[in-house]
Amino acid sequence: MRIKFDKVGTGLEAMVTGTSALAGPALQTALARALNHTGGVAFTSVKKALARQMGLTQKALQEDGRSLTKLQAIPGRLSFAVVARGRATNMMLHKARPTRRGITAYPWGVKHSFGSAFMIPSRSSIFRRKTQARFPLEKLLGPNITKELVKDAPPEAFEATVAQRLPKRVAHEVATIAKGILT
Repeated sequence: MRIKFDKVGTGLEAMVTGTSALAGPALQTALARALNHTGGVAFTSVKKALARQMGLTQKALQEDGRSLTKLQAIPGRLSFAVVARGRATNMMLHKARPTRRGITAYPWGVKHSFGSAFMIPSRSSIFRRKTQARFPLEKLLGPNITKELVKDAPPEAFEATVAQRLPKRVAHEVATIAKGILT
């Protein structure tokens, strides 16, 4: 980051006022604000990439006990995190439909056929028999949000957004607390 001094008014007084604002809690607050602003934009890009990767809508990503939240920065803890909680997705969320040979669904956005599988509408789930007997049944599940968050596109989206936007935002916040002395 480049800091440039501009002469404003008497110069020395303004420079002392501007640089004194850079010390202490004001700087920590400015950095936290920059992290939160950039993190919010990165969170949106991660959410879009994760939904695309899992083959779900962004709304379905947040349903059924799954959540994607952001842990924002505060002046005492200058870090921003995207946190995923939840379990594997129900296969019914992935455009599942019955066919002659079983069930066809689109987990991870790719068509998969599950032979000998069947739907139980009252349970809103897809099952497959584990043995030749009537029971036990195995519930078919799709991608898990916590595992998918660290694969492929979501981390790349986060890092690209932060690398592009954070330096500009930090400069903006520092210039704001320095009252226009620094640009």
